[in-house]
Amino acid sequence: MSAFWVACGLGLAYCAAPGAVNTEALRRGLNGGFWPGAGVQFGALAGDLGWAVIGLTGMAVVFHIVVVRALLAVAGATFLLRLAWLSALQARRADMPSGADGVERRHFATGLVFSVANPFGIAFWGGVGGSLIPTDPAVSEALRLGILLAGFATGAVAWCLGMSLAVATAQRLVGAKTLRVVHALSAVALGYFALDMLWATWHSAVVPALFSNSAQGTPNAL
Repeated sequence: MSAFWVACGLGLAYCAAPGAVNTEALRRGLNGGFWPGAGVQFGALAGDLGWAVIGLTGMAVVFHIVVVRALLAVAGATFLLRLAWLSALQARRADMPSGADGVERRHFATGLVFSVANPFGIAFWGGVGGSLIPTDPAVSEALRLGILLAGFATGAVAWCLGMSLAVATAQRLVGAKTLRVVHALSAVALGYFALDMLWATWHSAVVPALFSNSAQGTPNAL
């Protein structure tokens, strides 16, 4: 059971880390209450568990191809920039209702896209996550994988519910001016996360591939 609790702590820490998901969940939670924020959180969790299954079962080879990682990064950054733009619009127009744009209504789908389009999810599960699988030979591999995923999901769900409840409670104390500031700060944060995703992918995947190909005297085909 120790492996379960380790995975539980991992899930809690993974979801609590500052990032686009928590930023958007906070913004939507303060704007619309418990369900919008929880929708983003649980959508991202669904995507994280999907990456976990792919990364831990050896199906992640295709996602280590530089072109695939680059395309995921571009798709994710584009989506983040779109949400940053919507946040900026809401910061300027206090009367703009939540849900004025179709993206604003699809809370679960937004969180899912955040997670699926993040090229670093597969890197995490192919590296750090895989090292946490219990190694007890008396337990089948499927059961060991299930223990890890169950522990991770438990910790992640605890964070999702806790944060969503806290934000929904705080919503009653937030006025229109404060909400506009939240939208403005969210726009800046989401824009930063988008550019950081592109920058990190460029330096961690594209540049090493370019130099590797050049050193081998081959064309720079990624």
